[in-house]
Amino acid sequence: MSNSAMIGLVGGIVGGVLGLLGGIYGTYRSYRAASGPKEKSFVLTTAMFILLGVSLYVALVFITPQTYRWMLAIPYGLSLGLGIIWANRKHMAIRAEESKSK
Repeated sequence: MSNSAMIGLVGGIVGGVLGLLGGIYGTYRSYRAASGPKEKSFVLTTAMFILLGVSLYVALVFITPQTYRWMLAIPYGLSLGLGIIWANRKHMAIRAEESKSK
């Protein structure tokens, strides 16, 4: 294995591990900041779906021929962006609903 290939492999592994750790830390912080049971449940469910979606994308990148890999970025980017917008709105609605019931 060449030196540049080894650097790429190590970078990919380190980047993946740091990304996973960042996701775990972000989920933990969001869970701790959640005020009610419905909000806590939403945070965990959303984190699980994001993990599944990103894992599916990574798996598809590995099994799709290189010529077509760029096409995966279109639905991934759209679904990720729209999903983030939806999740933020839903999260704030749940937070507002739970704060009224206190």
